[in-house]
Amino acid sequence: YEFWQLRTPLTRYKIASCPWALDNGCFTSFDRPTWERMLDEADAATDAALALIGQLREAGDDSEETLLAEVRALGLKARILSSGEGVGFLQMAERAVELLAPLASRPDASEAVRNLDVEQRVSLGFAYGSSSQNETAVASLKDTMARAERDGGKDPEKNLFMAERYAEAGSWLTSALNSLGRSAEAVQIGRDARQVAEAVLEIRPGNFPALYSL
Repeated sequence: YEFWQLRTPLTRYKIASCPWALDNGCFTSFDRPTWERMLDEADAATDAALALIGQLREAGDDSEETLLAEVRALGLKARILSSGEGVGFLQMAERAVELLAPLASRPDASEAVRNLDVEQRVSLGFAYGSSSQNETAVASLKDTMARAERDGGKDPEKNLFMAERYAEAGSWLTSALNSLGRSAEAVQIGRDARQVAEAVLEIRPGNFPALYSL
């Protein structure tokens, strides 16, 4: 396993539902100037990547690989915006999903396309919830979970990547349902997502997407 998949104190804290913060060994302090500088650098690098992809498009490159690169860059741009002032991150997340949708809807869509489609839809569902568009978030995340489930997302032994996304989507869906006062449905979804997340941790102790979903 990669080093970040190994069992850590963070794993135990999350499984035990205990609070954790600076004592998990990942951080000792929060340096805002450094954080803001890193965001600016990431933003500039993402803009450069999108500019290069635009040049490839203008030159006639319509390959799947270039499309996936563009979607990933847009998704990363959305995350950077959400970590900063938050302006425009929902629109960027929507753009990433919309760009990939025609290819992802094809019956012969590749595994890479299906994986990226679900990954970006999880981010979009989070963006809707963060923007207080909870009804839209619920509809979006339910669709995302269904897409992940069709690709083995409830069984990490069959498809670990989709199981991670299924658990993540379920976590954000639970939050959106709670915001709408639909607590009974939230409990049901949350229990389902937790079961999948715990199954992922049985295979990959310390798996951060699964931990984050608990």
